[in-house]
Amino acid sequence: MKKEFRFLEKRCSLEMDSSTEPEGKFQKCVGSVYNGRTECRGVFKLTQLAWEAANEKAQGNDCPLDEVLVNGCVEVLKAELYIREISDGFMYVTDHRFFEKL
Repeated sequence: MKKEFRFLEKRCSLEMDSSTEPEGKFQKCVGSVYNGRTECRGVFKLTQLAWEAANEKAQGNDCPLDEVLVNGCVEVLKAELYIREISDGFMYVTDHRFFEKL
């Protein structure tokens, strides 16, 4: 699933497939971010609480899980972009707070 978003004056997009895989205590989701100039591939590692929150949001709002995941991960990217540019090979541990607001 692909979602376009704006950060300040930049147009960006996040593309993720619907597959996830367990990695230790995390659920790993692979994504590609396009920031208008370059494309960066990386990983979002969802905590157990984040994974549960995303699933609850999907069921409660009767929408696909991949839609909830991409929306929550866009919020992660927006928070990170306040600090620094997204780089290739990024890895963000993602907690439940990014999914509670959806």
